This record gives sequence, structure tokens and C-alpha cells, in this order.
Amino acid sequence: MLETIYLLIYIKSTSLNLDRIQLIIIKRNIYIKIFIYILALSSILFASADSANSATCKKCHPTIAAEFQSSMHKKSSIYEDKIHKAVWDKHPAKAKGDYKCAKCHTPNATTEKQQHEGITCISCHTIKSVENHATTNKNIYSKKDKTFYSAQKGRESEKVEYKKTTSWWGNKTTIGSIMNP
Repeated sequence: MLETIYLLIYIKSTSLNLDRIQLIIIKRNIYIKIFIYILALSSILFASADSANSATCKKCHPTIAAEFQSSMHKKSSIYEDKIHKAVWDKHPAKAKGDYKCAKCHTPNATTEKQQHEGITCISCHTIKSVENHATTNKNIYSKKDKTFYSAQKGRESEKVEYKKTTSWWGNKTTIGSIMNP
């Protein structure tokens, strides 16, 4: 609004005609809209599964997210499970700082905040396959960002690629698309 007033003052002091002024305002508005669209698009393109957490999942799956909050998956870490912490405190590997339990109890956690969440939606739904071994199995995680696998019986091989697309004018939003492997 203030810019428009300054522009009108400038117009009175110069010999610009009304058509030229309208063209300047229209161009300015178009540049602002383009800038906003670029910002919005870049935030969607650069989001990844690493930045996702259970709060992200909660947006579309509120019931499952609520169940997660009181589940053993959520309480699988030494931060949330008193028994797990007590065992770890007495474990000989603690003196060496060799917490191998994290492989199963806080998989994919790279920060302390993520370790507090335990086994998250992302932890389970990015498992691409499982290698069977004699003493312990190994989860093979998808390296592709925003790709999640179904946990529904009979649909385990289906994957969902998380993508949020919005029409150019912002009136239609689509989230996720099912793809077969």
C-alpha cells in the first residue's frame, strides 16, 4: 500500500501516463507471485524422509499417530523405557560407549531428538527388505527420499512415494501416490 502511494507521488512529479503505471504495477505483482511460487516449490522439492517425523505422518494418519504415542515402538529407546535404560546402565558395553542396541531400538536416528522417538513410522515404513542372518536379521532401508512401504497384509511390496503437489492456483492438493515395485 505504501509503495503504491510513493508510486502515485512519483507519477505526479513525472510525465508517466496511466497505462504505463498500470503496466508497472502488473509486472511487479507478477514478479512477487513468481517469487512466492519458487519459494513454495523449493520447500516441497527439498523436503525428504530425513526431515519427516511422526508429526508429519500425523497429518494424514491421526489415529495411528495417537496409538504410536503409547506404543512399545515409541518407548523402545533408553530415553523412554526405564527397564531398557536400567539394563543398559549395567551393560559392560556402556563403558566403551558401544550401544549396538540402537540398530533395532532407534533405527535411522541421527539426532538425540530422533532417539527419543524410538522406532518411528519412518523407521518401519522405509524398510525395503530384510536380510536373514543366524544371530540377528538386518533391515535394508530405502535410500530413495520420500519413499515408504506398506504394512498392510498382502500389500507389503507396494510402495508409496510421498509427494505433495498443488495446482498452479493452489485449489487442489494431492499427497502420496501408490506405485508397485
